[in-house]
Amino acid sequence: MLQTVKNILKTGISGFPDNAVFGSILDCIEDLGEIPSVVQLFVKLSALPMSVSDGEPDKQELAVDHRIRHLAVSSFKGFSGDNLYGINCCDSSGKRGVAEVASVVLLGSNGVGKTSLYSAMEIGAMNHSYIADVHGYEAPAKQAEYIRSESDAGREPQVLIAYNNGQIFKYPENTVELCPRAFFCSQYDIQYYESHGMTVDYIMQQLGRLKLYRLLLVLVDLQEIMLKANIAANLRKRLKESTSQTEKITISRQLFSETTDLKKLLGLGKLKIAKYEWVTENILKDFKEVLDLVKSDVNTALAKFSDISRDLFPKLLNNFLKEDNAEIIITEEEQTVLPLIKIAGNDDVVEPRKWFNTFRMKLFILSVKFVLSFTSKIIDKNNYPVVMDDVLDSSDFRNKYEIRRFFNSVVSGHDEYNELIPMPLQIIFFSQDKIIATNVYEGIAESTRYMRVKYCRLFHYKDVDDNRLNKDMDKVRMDLQTEYYNLAGLIERSR
Repeated sequence: MLQTVKNILKTGISGFPDNAVFGSILDCIEDLGEIPSVVQLFVKLSALPMSVSDGEPDKQELAVDHRIRHLAVSSFKGFSGDNLYGINCCDSSGKRGVAEVASVVLLGSNGVGKTSLYSAMEIGAMNHSYIADVHGYEAPAKQAEYIRSESDAGREPQVLIAYNNGQIFKYPENTVELCPRAFFCSQYDIQYYESHGMTVDYIMQQLGRLKLYRLLLVLVDLQEIMLKANIAANLRKRLKESTSQTEKITISRQLFSETTDLKKLLGLGKLKIAKYEWVTENILKDFKEVLDLVKSDVNTALAKFSDISRDLFPKLLNNFLKEDNAEIIITEEEQTVLPLIKIAGNDDVVEPRKWFNTFRMKLFILSVKFVLSFTSKIIDKNNYPVVMDDVLDSSDFRNKYEIRRFFNSVVSGHDEYNELIPMPLQIIFFSQDKIIATNVYEGIAESTRYMRVKYCRLFHYKDVDDNRLNKDMDKVRMDLQTEYYNLAGLIERSR
């Protein structure tokens, strides 16, 4: 990292000419180059009032409830025309008949729009569809092209999401990233984990902190550069003020040594040391506060992920290891969590991918996603649904029934975690397989005391236009002004 600092510090200094920290470096060193766009995050942090005296950043006290009540789309992917179509995630089957937010298991055949609705939730929550990435639409400008209905070339795609906190999200008007990737899981996420594994970068990315983590690495290097520049500036000042020839020789040698170290830190073969400006203690203090804030946030996220991993992974997976006389254990290595399979009776440990079959490896990756989402809920105080799109397809007959036990453990584990109880879990699960959908529903319904769950059949939007649906498919009011055709018809009564 140190030898590529010059390359990292590219592009962006012109936008922040008054920033004290980076301005001081430029005052000290010639030909340093420009500063990267990631520094924008640092500039925002350095401009914020912060309190790091206790080593912890200030956090909001109350959770924000972003569980989804309604989702509606228009001119979006396979949904063409002016009408709004969507799903109602509210349940009014309780004693009071009040419509309360619920988990939803949605069973739908190929072509009814499951992945389209999943992508709409991605767009609403993350301002980016990672399903679109799979199809080659990674660039932000290309995302709108992917989600636009091919039949409605002249219309803008629309997404409306009513959250449980009363907020209405509207795309394309709203372009704010609200939650990290931890809460979403598709076949793309399964493949992504299989190719990347449990690295620090992966954990930070899923928790929405990858840029922050990489900024931390840059700031640590910059701190060393600044300290070297500060020492060199002090030596230069002493050299100028000294009257003793012997002392000047000693100082010159020290200055040469510090300058050489500075060149090594910057990875430069040749470096002309320009005019030094004294890096004041105040600047160094400001820099340290920013560094402490970023470091504290990253370390808190990693520590909480590790804590939940130790508690939740065994609850979710050990039942599937009993027949093998093995158990899952959590170790830590190079700042990351490392789940391993331990075989009883000896000291052998095996990576999950070398032990689990395809189906159980999927359950393991789903466990990772649930641990990540629970971690994000606790450290950021945002209660989002966990949304899954056909992630357990192609499972054999026996394995389909094990899904019930898995989701029972997921919900029970969530409800037993004291920090998560005030943030009720909402799961939105899309599937084309009736046995899988039924077992996900029953696994959730049997285990929870804190939320309701609905089991619905997802119909094609053209069935609404043809008036072939029953009374459950009537228009639903999202708010006082907005109505949409609900495509989710109840299969069983919810609870």
